[in-house]
Amino acid sequence: GMLSFNLKTIEDDNYYYIGKMEVDDLVINMKNYQVEVIEFGTRNVLWECALNSDSFLEALILCAKYLNDRVFEFDGYSNINAVKKATDIAGGNKYNSFYETLLFT
Repeated sequence: GMLSFNLKTIEDDNYYYIGKMEVDDLVINMKNYQVEVIEFGTRNVLWECALNSDSFLEALILCAKYLNDRVFEFDGYSNINAVKKATDIAGGNKYNSFYETLLFT
């Protein structure tokens, strides 16, 4: 998936809008500070990404390093390991789906 950050944070009553995951909104939930991806134009949570912004950024750094090392070589076993490590850093299994999407598409 294509992940990008906004140049400026926008907020409403529920979220800090910090970026995009393709066309959908990357947000920080104001109630629990969890990082999430919500469907563009709705409040439907597509992915829970991390327990908080610190965990999210640390997991993204791991993903970026992994993807950089794998530019010319695909190794499904290594992908699974990277997903597991990023998921653990993010805060646990509930965040697994996001990192699978990020590293397998």
